[in-house]
Amino acid sequence: MEVLKHLLELNYGLSDIKLEKNEVGYNNESYNISSNKGKFFLKQYFRLPMDILEEMLDLISYLKESGLPVAKPLKTKDKTYFTLYKDMPCVLFTHLEGKIKFDFTKEELYDAGLQLAKFHKIIKNYRVTFVTVDKDYNSTEWYDKNIRLLKTQKTDEAYEIVREFYPLDKKYNLNDLPMCLLHWDYRDQNVLFKSGKVSGIIDFERLMFDNRIYDLIFGAIGFCCQDGILDMEKLQAFYNGYSEQIALTKEEKEIFGPLLKLMIWDKWCSIYITSFNPSRNQRKSRKKYNLYKKVYYFLKELDLNLPSAA
Repeated sequence: MEVLKHLLELNYGLSDIKLEKNEVGYNNESYNISSNKGKFFLKQYFRLPMDILEEMLDLISYLKESGLPVAKPLKTKDKTYFTLYKDMPCVLFTHLEGKIKFDFTKEELYDAGLQLAKFHKIIKNYRVTFVTVDKDYNSTEWYDKNIRLLKTQKTDEAYEIVREFYPLDKKYNLNDLPMCLLHWDYRDQNVLFKSGKVSGIIDFERLMFDNRIYDLIFGAIGFCCQDGILDMEKLQAFYNGYSEQIALTKEEKEIFGPLLKLMIWDKWCSIYITSFNPSRNQRKSRKKYNLYKKVYYFLKELDLNLPSAA
């Protein structure tokens, strides 16, 4: 810790530094920082290559300048984003007020949908080199792969999940749907709230160029699925907020229900597959497995499309 404090003093001119380590995910570590210049957030990246990381930080700076509630990455005295600590890049961010929640009011979800739409509008014409924009977005490879992996398990549970796939395995034309750069992980653990509003959007490491409907689906799963059901009133609030900024196409509304079921199925089987990893928390994996299985069966019989915007 003393080495890290010294680096912060040297590169940012901070003093009277207090560090509080905060584990935030598999791909990085982070520290809450208080200092003579106020509060900051330091994230150490373990897996992203430096060129991709730098491009992502430029993008986050652009989002901040455009008015989105994100933490601004700060540059060192040498005009670089990075401080190397234990041979891994660290980035200092401005502090974000608010907290992560797991239960939401309709007002909070309305603003969550609104901020997602603002992100999509801001980012619409922004291009980064580390995402692929010329691929077949109609591919079913992402769930075909799960089928192959499930069959290798040779258990009753695995076969049950495979059987549930076949009624869903319809080919939809996704290539004609609107596309943009996506957050790809827009959910409860990556959005901060304060006083009933979104105060921060975090964790942009999974940026993806794809059909924009996927961000709404991830939001529906992350914000509106609780206790094994999809709360339709909360989904309506989330969708209304989004629709204030962006009107979805007829095709997007029609595909929402089928893709939501597929994504829930994908989470169900993916958690089952990864639960065999000895490094995983088995109790947590089983809890999440049971949750997505329950949500899937709740959705299975629904003729679910996006509600009309209020």
